[in-house]
Amino acid sequence: WGKGAGRRLTNRPIVLVVLDAPVLNRSTPGQLNANLVGKIKESKGGSGRAKIVLAYLNMGQAESWRYYWTKEWKPPTKTGPGKPDFILAADPDGWVDNYMVAYWDQRWRQLLFEGKDSMLVRVVNAGFDGIYMDWVEGYDTPPVKAAAKAKGKNAIQETVRMIRDVRAKARELAGGSFLMVAQNGASMVRKASGYLDHIDAISQEHVFYKGEADRAWTHPKACDIAMKASDTNYYKSDLAHFLTAGKPVFNIEYACAEAKIK
Repeated sequence: WGKGAGRRLTNRPIVLVVLDAPVLNRSTPGQLNANLVGKIKESKGGSGRAKIVLAYLNMGQAESWRYYWTKEWKPPTKTGPGKPDFILAADPDGWVDNYMVAYWDQRWRQLLFEGKDSMLVRVVNAGFDGIYMDWVEGYDTPPVKAAAKAKGKNAIQETVRMIRDVRAKARELAGGSFLMVAQNGASMVRKASGYLDHIDAISQEHVFYKGEADRAWTHPKACDIAMKASDTNYYKSDLAHFLTAGKPVFNIEYACAEAKIK
């Protein structure tokens, strides 16, 4: 967020905005005032439509800069979980201060959506139209699989249960509709019954081009790395199920060169 970021969002003719919700951070920069979401929603988007504003919400990872991370909390080590012990392991892609969690654990569910000061409560109260759910594909990582198995649980079905319960709570809190957009995890459409009933759209990364998102755009590994044709077809096959079900499919590509963007 630089100076005037809110103004840039309100002035542009875009329809959908995804924000890292300031209400979830331990400290909030001055320009991210309480009226930011309302101001963006009131501004006109493409074709004169009002903008839809979603809050980024990491469903499957704890992040150490969030309001809930207290001084008593500890990151996991290479040999064991963190404190609280539902914090399982560091992010497998090397993202600093991000830690995979046992999302079926009641303590995480309290923080995520069940508690009076949960992440979901804060997001709804801030006026967001819905949430952009990251790390719904955590079920496919070895630490999460192992932790679920140790508790006699199915990691994929626990993901669906979590999303279902968050959706129900969100609509209760919001007094009506509330959008649920999944980030990645397209293969769940084949692996988990009922998944499509609980989301409104999906946003899938690197169907055609991949890159390392924590790099500067000028770095050779940041973008324009073509996916294998087999992987592209794999994604397209899964995403076709969402389109058939009438679910919007958004595509996030790590493409920099003009020809590849086109």
